[in-house]
Amino acid sequence: IEYTRRCEMCSPNTFSSAGEDYCSACDANAQSAIGSHIAIDCKCNAGFTGENGGTCRACVSGKFKALPAGPSQCQSCRDIASDGLQLATSLPASTSETACTCPQGFRKQTWNVCADVDECSDSDLNTCPTSSLCINTVGSFTCVCAEGHTGDAGAGDTCQQCPPNTYKDSKGKGTCTSCPAFSSSLIASTSSIACTCNAGYYGPRGGPCAA
Repeated sequence: IEYTRRCEMCSPNTFSSAGEDYCSACDANAQSAIGSHIAIDCKCNAGFTGENGGTCRACVSGKFKALPAGPSQCQSCRDIASDGLQLATSLPASTSETACTCPQGFRKQTWNVCADVDECSDSDLNTCPTSSLCINTVGSFTCVCAEGHTGDAGAGDTCQQCPPNTYKDSKGKGTCTSCPAFSSSLIASTSSIACTCNAGYYGPRGGPCAA
């Protein structure tokens, strides 16, 4: 009695070369069509890269590979336009540029480029206290107390008005300066010329004052 074996096509994601009586599996992260007959029919899936028929490696964070399956390289998430610094990132084995996300302080603009958010343009985007100035920085912001006020707004302090008879002519956390002798100023004064000679004394605004 002569027995014959029926030939069947290999299932998807496997292959069998001529003369073999079994189907071999592609790499776990590769695919092939039904009936594939050679190892290079196994092509790396989206999110993975490698030569056809070889080992498929996941795209690292910050890179992606879209369909079709094949040996194409993983592409980097787009860079910020201003200085080429790569900011967008993605999870390993990402399959689309839409998987690239911008870090805090940046938002996606045209062509998926990460652009700095100007938190100072909208009070809802910053936490600067009253009587302070918001200064935008790349990816963030900082706060400084305005002239006539003292405190470390950048550390979350409130900005206190300079008391009467003092002034502060600079931004930041510097201290208030006392008016010259025999002169006085209003609360929250921003310049030395706010100091005027007291009654019974004379001199230029900002002193010195003489009797």
